[in-house]
Amino acid sequence: MGTTHSPPGPEGRFLGGNVREYARDPLGFLSRCVREYGDVVELRFMGQTIYLLADPGLIEYVLVEHARNFTKTMSLKRNQRLLGEGLLTSESEFWRRQRRLAALALAMSSASLERELQPSARPFRKQGGPEGQSRRCPNWRGPT
Repeated sequence: MGTTHSPPGPEGRFLGGNVREYARDPLGFLSRCVREYGDVVELRFMGQTIYLLADPGLIEYVLVEHARNFTKTMSLKRNQRLLGEGLLTSESEFWRRQRRLAALALAMSSASLERELQPSARPFRKQGGPEGQSRRCPNWRGPT
């Protein structure tokens, strides 16, 4: 049998792990972790090992393609009354139903938002320039 290796990650403190660094600046800390350690980072929070995934393909692998193989942490399960029974805390068939509903709602709101923004983008088109080129965002090509 082969040896398993943990992904790289910041060392952290003996008892709290990476809690202190995370608490100071959550987004900055997670961004630094991805820059320094890559798309899979091992973090420790109060004795729990947590894996940060930054690659969209890996996130899809875990959350969509192989969701049955990954379980929620005990702390999430214990806090279900506080956090509610949604995508963050639910599992199995209930989670899949919740995820489908959320995906449908996001797709519908995205299409609606795109329809609403198309007329408002017209004033930003550059006169005499290529169709759809924006004065403020030269790489934006506008609605197709």
